[in-house]
Amino acid sequence: MEYTQGFVRQLTNRKGQPWQGVVKDSNGKQRTKILKTYKNRRGNAVPVKNEDDAIEALGQWRNELIAESIREADSIPQASTFVSDYTDSFIDDLELAGSVEASTILDYRKSAKRIREAFADIRLNELRSAHIQKWEGQLIKSGLSASTVGKAHRLLKQVLKHAVDVRDLEWNPASAVKPPKRKAPTPNSLSAEDGARLAMTLSSMQPTSMVVGATISLFSGLREGEACGLRWRAVDFANRQLYVVEAIGVGRGGTFVKTPKSESSRRSVPIEGAMWDMLIRRRQQMVVECRAAGMDTEAAEFETYFSGLFVLGYPDGRNYNPTRLSRDWASFASSIGLVGTQGRRITFHDLRHSYATRAIAKGADVKSVASNLGHANEFMTLHVYASADPEARRRASALVADDYIVTEHTTPYLLNK
Repeated sequence: MEYTQGFVRQLTNRKGQPWQGVVKDSNGKQRTKILKTYKNRRGNAVPVKNEDDAIEALGQWRNELIAESIREADSIPQASTFVSDYTDSFIDDLELAGSVEASTILDYRKSAKRIREAFADIRLNELRSAHIQKWEGQLIKSGLSASTVGKAHRLLKQVLKHAVDVRDLEWNPASAVKPPKRKAPTPNSLSAEDGARLAMTLSSMQPTSMVVGATISLFSGLREGEACGLRWRAVDFANRQLYVVEAIGVGRGGTFVKTPKSESSRRSVPIEGAMWDMLIRRRQQMVVECRAAGMDTEAAEFETYFSGLFVLGYPDGRNYNPTRLSRDWASFASSIGLVGTQGRRITFHDLRHSYATRAIAKGADVKSVASNLGHANEFMTLHVYASADPEARRRASALVADDYIVTEHTTPYLLNK
């Protein structure tokens, strides 16, 4: 954009009689500005007091307009891109670079669908904070959880931050919008009675991938991906320990082996209760399946091969898909009418909640429970699970009430009349 040299004029009819600069752009549009200061040779702002000062200020303002038009021209190809297309391109670049896990990319694409539905016709440089605020309000109103809307918010904010970093935008409109407040989750865990019934039911079933996975999670709190990523070499029967060193992730191209969720997620977990018998039965079953597949299970190299197999997987080395594990469990839980303390159907992840809730309710050391769960610290464990069991809360109150029982030896305080 080009601008004329322009001129200055003093507005004598205004208070203080300020100087005004006037220029025209190449389209003939006139622009004006009250010239209050200009920068001297040292770069200091100096008040405009006379016509010479005003002319100097006009020149500097004109140069700023020209520089701004150049920046806008450079950013037009991207700034005029639709928000949804820019978001998709951002995710594609992340996937191509391999800078985030495939499962994270999958989550991003789910959130990107919501961004596309709202901003398919809005260009990047047209997006405003009001648009984002209204969009998030509509998502909440549609019934989506604050957690789901928060994911979409964080993705859009990350995309727009990138746009600012590469100078496709001057500012990030999402930075002025607060995501919906998330409510503290209340675990939908099993009661002690239902947990015992489930353990007995699983023990009576064949050691299928779903049955073994559910037993492991019920007795140790492993996540779906961690249970599916468990190999036989990570099962230490001699010391009755499981070593969580791998997990299975799910991406657009299928499943993949990855490291656990965080450094604290790499851990050892004791093998206790029905999990011990279930793992032995599963191992025996897989050896039989390997033999049926034509393998020489007596060969010296078989043990090395077998140790690399997934506990919930198959003799050919394939892993069990965490998504399928969740679905198979959901079908089973529905068939037996398994409902948690919050009145909802028990999901596979709720087995993890049940493990933590029961452990704390029984008086287990919170730090040890946090370690078994793979939490970074015990504060997270306490925040989520300490008050999840209504019976445990009742017992806690009863313990205090027992100390406050009135006896024949109890004397009241004298009240002032």
